[in-house]
Formats: sequence, structure tokens, C-alpha cells
Amino acid sequence: MFSVLKPESAAKMDFVIQFKSDGNGERRRVFSSGDEVVGEVVITTSEEVLISDIDISFVGQSQTRADGPSIPVISTTKKEFLHLTQPIEEHLKTPTVFQARRSYILPFNFIVPDRLLPGSCSCRSKASISEQHLLLPPSTGAQQSYEHEERSLDDPTPDMAAVTYEIKVKVARGRRDGQETLEHSSRRVCIVPDLPEMPPLFLDKTSEYRLRQEKTLSRGLLKGKSGCLVTETHQPRAIGSGLYNTGSLAPVNLTVRFDPASQDDSPPLLENLHTKIQATTLFRTGPVVSSGQGEVSYVSERSYSESIALTSLRVAGTRWEKCSSERAHQQLAAGQKVDAVAPSSEYKGGSYYLLKLPIPVQLPASKALVPTFDSCLVSRMYRLDLTLAVASAASLTLRVPLQICR
Repeated sequence: MFSVLKPESAAKMDFVIQFKSDGNGERRRVFSSGDEVVGEVVITTSEEVLISDIDISFVGQSQTRADGPSIPVISTTKKEFLHLTQPIEEHLKTPTVFQARRSYILPFNFIVPDRLLPGSCSCRSKASISEQHLLLPPSTGAQQSYEHEERSLDDPTPDMAAVTYEIKVKVARGRRDGQETLEHSSRRVCIVPDLPEMPPLFLDKTSEYRLRQEKTLSRGLLKGKSGCLVTETHQPRAIGSGLYNTGSLAPVNLTVRFDPASQDDSPPLLENLHTKIQATTLFRTGPVVSSGQGEVSYVSERSYSESIALTSLRVAGTRWEKCSSERAHQQLAAGQKVDAVAPSSEYKGGSYYLLKLPIPVQLPASKALVPTFDSCLVSRMYRLDLTLAVASAASLTLRVPLQICR
């Protein structure tokens, strides 16, 4: 029950907001684009009350906070990006009188939109970014109630950022002196929108991501080079979050190539392949700077990252395939897909070794990893790290952009 404390001289007004729909996904009380949020507000008063206005709304809001030793005053920035209002039934049109100790039921029915109105974003940014800002962001932060098998999931969102959705009810009650008193209550709604899969990112040399790495190996102290090891992968398809429906697998293929310094050098011994996900939350705070043309930007952008270990695969004993320098030509002649990896910077021709490692990537069931999104105040992005441990040599790590969908 949701109660509002009143002054002793005022009648007590109690609110109960209850849902009658669970969404169309596999997770109870998690709603997505196109789902109906159906329920009712039950209002009870301790004595007769004149009601001058009733408002039931479905509201989406972002909130960020900047604090720390270098910030003398805590700065909080809020933005309401969604506000839908429920029409009130005719027999409850205001003004009206609520009788004492009688329950009044006000139904509501909202449909979760898949897009926001153009006026909900006025950020000064590229057109492609503004388009993303008009997509519904998922519920994140503020202790959202994501659950799996009746266990609350750990949310990697920092306390300084939140995206929340609520059913809000406001009641304006008249007083004998002609003034009005506003009563209100709210209840959270968990939203995981159906966001479209975005095209692969364009990566330049300054990017934090790395899809290919080379490492020169040696035979031992003062024994010269044994060859060059190359690891390479590609950006995978989006992976399901598991917060609305059952999560999906993202098959990631890691290709390893070894270019020997001489035909007498053998491929190195591999040990383990470690995978982890880095969840990064970007949050922007005010004050808001206006361009004078209706566009705004925020003076501060901060980030918070959390790394989550996934799996560790043992690859010791995996068999290498010895390939000739004509492998690509032979595959083309046979009408096969060319799977060759570009040679290393130290390749001088001749035979080389190839190894393909399929890596099943699945998100941990204990984490609330919301879909990738970018909004005016809060954004979430992910990175998949693949670390290949090599015997008697330093590890090689690839950093791959990963998109999570509904």
C-alpha cells in the first residue's frame, strides 16, 4: 500500500496502485515496446473530501548527479522524456466528492511506445545521435526490481545515474479556505524496450577497441625470434539481455595465426582463453548550455565502468592447422569462403599455422545488463574482452564492441 502522510487536521487519503498485466515477455512485471500496462488506482479517504482534480500519468524520467571531493555542491540534473495521461471515467469527472471510508477505483491502461516525441530531445549533437535519443531508454539504476528465479539481479549502474518509469497519481483536494492540497503517490514500472540492432561501429586507431593484435615470440633468452602470433576477431551480432525473454548466445569466432620465423619453428603452446564484459555507464550533468536555437548541451560527462567475468576456456592441446601461402587462392578456386587472416608484419612468405576458436558468449544470469542505449542524460555501452594466455609469453587481449538487445 502506498500512503501519504497528512497534517493531523486533514483527512487521511490512502492510495493503492496495482497492476493487472505482466507484459508479454517471460519475466513477470517487465514491459517492452507495445505492451499494455494495465491496472487501477484505489483511493480511500478517512472522511468526506472535495476532489477538484485527478491525474493519472505514465512518466519516464532520467536523473544524474555529480558529486565528489572536487565538487563543492552536489549537482542534480533531471529530465522528463515521457508523459502519458490517462483519461478519467465520466462518473469521476471533477469536481466531485469522495465519501468517507469508501474505496474509489480508477483504472488505467497505457501502451509502452517504441519512440519518443521529437520535442523530447533538444540535444546539440549529430543527427544519428539525436535519432537514438528518441528511442525509449530501459529502466536502469535507482534499485530497479529486475529478478531472475525470484532473486534480485545485481545492477552495475552507479548511484549517480538512473532511468525510471512510474505510474503517478495526483489528487487536488479542496479546502474550506478555498485553497487546494495536492496528494500524490507513485509506483515503479520496469521497462525493457525493443531497441533496434545498430550497425557495426567504425573503429579508428584512437578507439578503445582492438579487433586484432600481434605479438612477437622468442625461442628463449638470446635465442632469437620464433615467429609472430596474431589474434583477430570481428564485431559479433547483438546478444539478448535475458531481462524480457530468455537470453541468447553471441557466437564469437577468434582466429589465431602464427607466422614462424623459419620452417623449423612450431606454434606456441596455448593455455586458456578468458572472457569478460565491461559495462560502461555514461551520465551527463548540468547546468544546461543553450545554443540560442533551441538546442542544448550538458557541461559535464562522466563514466563508470564495471567488469564482469564470464568464462574461462581451456585451449591447451588444441591442434593447429598448417597452411600454405596459396590457401586463399585454393579456397577461391574451390568456391569456398576465404577464412584467411592477414599475415603479420613479420611474415616473409611460406607456410603458416591457423587456429579457429568458437567462443559461446552468454550473459551472466545474476546481472541486470540492460540493452545498449544512448539518451540525453544516461547511456550504456558494453565491451567484450578476449584474453588468450600463451605459455612462456605475455597474453594477447582483444577488446570488442558488444551490443545487447532486448
